[in-house]
Amino acid sequence: MASSSSSSNLHVTLEVGEENTYPYPSHVYNTHSFLTLKLSGRGEYGIWKTQMICLLESHGMFGIIDGTLVSPETSSSVFGKEKVGDHQTQYRLWRRSDALVKGWILGSLSKEILGYVVNRLTRKLHQETNSDHDFSAKDVWDELQTLYAPVFPKLPPVIAPPVGADTPQDEDIAGDLHNLYSNIQRGYWEWVEYTLNGGRVTEIDKITNNGNTSLHVAVGTSKKWEFLEILLEKIPENTQLIDVTNSEGSTLLHVAAIIGNTDATKILVARNQDLLLAEDKEGQTPLALALSNMHMETARHLLQHINTDTQKDALFSGTTGDGLLVTLISSKDFHKCQLDSKSSSEKPAHLIG
Repeated sequence: MASSSSSSNLHVTLEVGEENTYPYPSHVYNTHSFLTLKLSGRGEYGIWKTQMICLLESHGMFGIIDGTLVSPETSSSVFGKEKVGDHQTQYRLWRRSDALVKGWILGSLSKEILGYVVNRLTRKLHQETNSDHDFSAKDVWDELQTLYAPVFPKLPPVIAPPVGADTPQDEDIAGDLHNLYSNIQRGYWEWVEYTLNGGRVTEIDKITNNGNTSLHVAVGTSKKWEFLEILLEKIPENTQLIDVTNSEGSTLLHVAAIIGNTDATKILVARNQDLLLAEDKEGQTPLALALSNMHMETARHLLQHINTDTQKDALFSGTTGDGLLVTLISSKDFHKCQLDSKSSSEKPAHLIG
């Protein structure tokens, strides 16, 4: 049976027992005592994750996101033994617990990140299953992990692994990749330059688990446009910016559009206008991502450079174009975007890290 507790306790969790395969808090009045900030960028991810884990573990619900409390749809015998009640009852109990955890996680995200994650997971689920099934709390957790948690590979993907044991040189490369990531995030240009001058790694090597390069990280985190300019000047000769993508097919301009980095957008478009029409693996252009994330200043700047009939036809035709038009028209700032796109004067935007 479920354990009982005094009503004065604001955080009481039903224990997993014969009648309760999945835990569920009987009273949850104040999650703010655990979560003191909203996740709005990579800089907050470590603190946010720690607080969220405390919340989940204190309610016995961490298993929802670590894969131990799985849906009856994917496991007919949870914990390896026959459960009380039929399949529908077990699924209802799991869905209730999953919905609560998912609500906690989604409620702790900033408006921009919330919109991006929900839209991305919805599209991904539809593409994979062609159904209207909802994504789970674990899907959200894993997506945030992919987006914001750096995982440094032991060797850069562009370098063939050595035969036999790792050498001191391999360890040096791994250290350089780690230093690049952390120092770019902190804006320590002198240390970034020192690492790059060592010659073991370059700006276009992959340094995170989703294939981001140093340039992607700089666009996504640096608040100084000069920092990006200097990095771009140091990229290997004959490198085309449109070819610098992560594992999701995102160019540097895609990243700038996602977070609303207007200064980086200006720099990148000036260097290569082909980036305007580049599509990621989900068929999204930078303009579509800027609009879906409500970064209207960034969207206005992108629209200013879409001038030729060829560009317009490529952008606003077909299924992807239809979706872009719907996003554009449904935006509350659509008319303002139209008017401002005719003007060449813009104030520098504050970048979102």
